[in-house]
This record gives sequence, C-alpha cells and structure tokens, in this order.
Amino acid sequence: MAAAGAVPVLARIAARADDRILDGGVDATAHAADVTGQLAARVDDDGVDRGVEILAGRVRRLGHLARIPQTGAIHQYFLQAVAVLTIGVVAWFVYAVMG
Repeated sequence: MAAAGAVPVLARIAARADDRILDGGVDATAHAADVTGQLAARVDDDGVDRGVEILAGRVRRLGHLARIPQTGAIHQYFLQAVAVLTIGVVAWFVYAVMG
C-alpha cells in the first residue's frame, strides 16, 4: 500500500520537473530559434536584398546605355564601327611601342 501512495507523489515530482526543466529547455530553444530567425531576416534584408537591388539597378542602367546607340540609322552604326576600330588601332600601336 505504501507504493500506491508514493505513485501520486512521484507523479507530482515528475510533473514539476517537466514544467521547470523540460519546458524551460523547450522555451529557451524556441526563443533562440526566434532570435536567430530575426537576425537572419535582418541580414537578408539589409545585406543580401540591398546587394541584389544595387546590382539590378546597375544592370538596368547598363541596359539603358546599351539601347542609346541603337538608333536604326545606318550611318550611326558605321560611325560606331569606325570609332571602335580607331580605338583598337591606337591600342595596338601603344602596345607595339611599349613592348
């Protein structure tokens, strides 16, 4: 009969241990996961997203610059080809002279 009386006492002790130790560990783990998630979100928003937005802005600007010489006028294309060839020849002469 003594064992039957000890079971409720042991159950209360186990319940208190569960409430204080195990629940505390679960709550601490949940809090740590929440803080880690908030930190990761801040890094993503402030670092990764900002970097992607800056890169997208630069690519957009390069796309705009690439469309500027596309006038459809053939004499503009010839002028651009002459300019590129002239730059190439000058670069080749500089390289040949400098060695």
